[in-house]
Amino acid sequence: MLRINPATALLLLTDLRQLEPGDWVIQNVGNSGVGRWVMLLAQQMGLRTVNVVRRQSLFAEMYSLGADVCVVDGPELAARVRAETGQQPIGLALDAVGGQATSRLASCVADGGLVCHYGTMSGEDPLVPRSTSRIAGCTSPVSCSGASCRGARWTRSPKPTRGLPG
Repeated sequence: MLRINPATALLLLTDLRQLEPGDWVIQNVGNSGVGRWVMLLAQQMGLRTVNVVRRQSLFAEMYSLGADVCVVDGPELAARVRAETGQQPIGLALDAVGGQATSRLASCVADGGLVCHYGTMSGEDPLVPRSTSRIAGCTSPVSCSGASCRGARWTRSPKPTRGLPG
């Protein structure tokens, strides 16, 4: 029997956008089941990961799983991520929290990058400022409140994108 976390992580890394060895991926909830698999699979694919968590005490375990960078979430997340990655562009963000955490992840993504919201551990709708992103499949560019957005995709490109199948 195949468990859901490895398959979810694999699909997040392979189906959202084309990633090449050396590309950067950022995720929150890096210590979750899916997050751990994202780190392991990304390492096998030659991808670099930034892993956002709520406490520094998780760093050692995450580095042992293959994390390249670990940071604690907070208001200055984008500045810390730029410093830790040497300002390398981040093309994919994986959000499992929602709310303001989505906005903080979006602020770390390079132009043309993609933010995928796949979970709502905060219980809040994902929030992304109008100036940061365009939300495909949602009626409001600020949140998915009131819209059917199971697996919405955000992009920092002016080109429209399609929502993921729900």
